[in-house]
Amino acid sequence: MIDKSKFYKEATQRLTSTTDIGKAIEAFYQYMSSVMPLDALIHTEYSRRERSLLIRTLRTDSEVQRPNATISLSEKVKLFYEKTFDRNAIILNSLQQYDLGRPFISYIKKQLSPQLGSAILLRYNINNNLAIGYTGFYANGSDRYTQEHIELIEMLAETMCLVNTLSVSYFSQEIRALELADENRFLSNELKQQQTHKIIGAESGLKNIVYAVRQISKVDAPVLILGETGVGKELIADAIQESSERSGAPYIKINCGAIPDSLIDSELFGFEKGAFTGAGTSQKGRFERANGGTIFLDEIGELSLAAQVRLLRVLQNKEIERVGGKSTISVDIRVIAATHRNLSEMVASGEFREDLLFRLNVFPITVPPLRHRSEDIPELIRFLVEKLAKKMNLPKSPTIRTGAITRLMNYSWPGNVRELENLVERELILHPSGPLEFNGLQGVPDQPRNKNVHSGQIETLEEMIKQHILYALDLAEGKISGPASAAEMLKLNPNTLRSKMAKLGIKQNQNNKNRH
Repeated sequence: MIDKSKFYKEATQRLTSTTDIGKAIEAFYQYMSSVMPLDALIHTEYSRRERSLLIRTLRTDSEVQRPNATISLSEKVKLFYEKTFDRNAIILNSLQQYDLGRPFISYIKKQLSPQLGSAILLRYNINNNLAIGYTGFYANGSDRYTQEHIELIEMLAETMCLVNTLSVSYFSQEIRALELADENRFLSNELKQQQTHKIIGAESGLKNIVYAVRQISKVDAPVLILGETGVGKELIADAIQESSERSGAPYIKINCGAIPDSLIDSELFGFEKGAFTGAGTSQKGRFERANGGTIFLDEIGELSLAAQVRLLRVLQNKEIERVGGKSTISVDIRVIAATHRNLSEMVASGEFREDLLFRLNVFPITVPPLRHRSEDIPELIRFLVEKLAKKMNLPKSPTIRTGAITRLMNYSWPGNVRELENLVERELILHPSGPLEFNGLQGVPDQPRNKNVHSGQIETLEEMIKQHILYALDLAEGKISGPASAAEMLKLNPNTLRSKMAKLGIKQNQNNKNRH
């Protein structure tokens, strides 16, 4: 015969002696297993609203599990959990005889014993009666519990209700901490891949683009960035993000063309546990991770029609639904999309939704190809040489052979800036000490040419003068005045040359700026 007064004092002391709920329940479990049969302690919660059972924790002598698994129930089983008991606790001395729901019974068999044992269910209302909490005291074997055990456990009903409520909060915080740690790991990996570069040509070839970036950064509208492969669409997206009010918020990038159609939904929108084979836990998608910030969808023209429908819903309603989920999740995000494809032609051929194009095309930005802004090439070359020399741990940036840049300015650049960067890297590998000659391009003339000659158009006189000055500066390696300088070659006063350069938007090379 157990002394009830002593039992109540000892049990409640262990439940309330520490603010660490995990340690309190562990101490309680150890004490209870010393005074009655106990092989497991199970905390479950029945939702009156959802009419489903949530398995929160299972504690045994050797481990603690926190599955937080929601189980669907049949109508018959729901009635069992909802009915009013004559007392706070009931004995189930052979679980085989009770229909507690096949998924729940399967879980118990798998975790504890195929031969179901005995249990006492302690019942209490939680969350202002929105849910019914159950603490199950489980022991292997039949007929393990007596009326005395029920009376002892009923003495702890109010205390167990309080502790279980605190336990739910405690474990929810623990789970949230794990989610936040996962978020931090994910965002850290994203940030490592994102390097901020200045926009080369911001005051010349890309002047209009930079102005557009400044304008759209002031508002929160979707942006569609168009342009050939390799022109730097991602760099423009980065500039929009950095200039916007969301600059300190998450910035998630995804290449739609790099993900198989079968995975695009789960990657973008996340999935619930059990949604498909291998989905052992629920996982957030890119849209949820970008909540409060910006998502950049590169190569959006590669999205399947099914994914386009879900993206349209995000833009229209600001909500998503995980794969395998039954509820919607609100998201506050800005969408920046980019593509090298002609979306209007794709709409005409049925490959892209017209309503989605309308949503994305609020503020289109078309990035010009490199062949249409050859005046940016000298600055781009110097920037790339310095950047890649550091990446390759070269002691210093090598010099560039006289006339080499002019040769590059006369090339058509089908691969745009990406092709230029690859060329610079290859040249640095071949000639790490310099000078860099860029002889890898075939069929490039050594003299300036009219870039529009094949289109039946000619450049303006001002454009030709600008190209000629750039050619002279290249031959003079940036030197404006003095012997073998650009001014001497052009038969101009150095001050006159500087004035023309300023008028034409030609920036003097910063490395030579202070020595002339």
